[in-house]
Amino acid sequence: TRHTKHITVHWRDGSTSERSTTHKSTGYFWDEDDLTKLREMIDNNLDQWEILRTFPDYTWRSLQERYAYKFGNGRYPENYTGKKPYHRNARWCDTVEYQAEQFAFSTDVPQLAVNSLSTGRVAADRQRRRRSDQGFCMKF
Repeated sequence: TRHTKHITVHWRDGSTSERSTTHKSTGYFWDEDDLTKLREMIDNNLDQWEILRTFPDYTWRSLQERYAYKFGNGRYPENYTGKKPYHRNARWCDTVEYQAEQFAFSTDVPQLAVNSLSTGRVAADRQRRRRSDQGFCMKF
């Protein structure tokens, strides 16, 4: 198939090694369950952030395009009335709801108590580390 690659390595000693690999698509082929879920969420006008949360690796635009390709006869959903505060290139990690969830998670994690023998520097480092972890968003 077009996703299978055959590799032959020719070693210096004259021997060869062969391997076939199959590329796993990260976005073109969707599971039927995910497609059904996307359709139900858009058709039921769930808010944009809820849909982005369900599909965190995709932008709003790519979700619209997937819907248009599979269910909209090439057209974006025209009757979608869910709240849509984010731009078309937004991912789940770009939303205020994601940031709030991350903040809630970071405050739920028990921190080590600062005792009288530790310096204020240790506590300040811990706070700085926690703040830098909150804004992490992996973009592809």
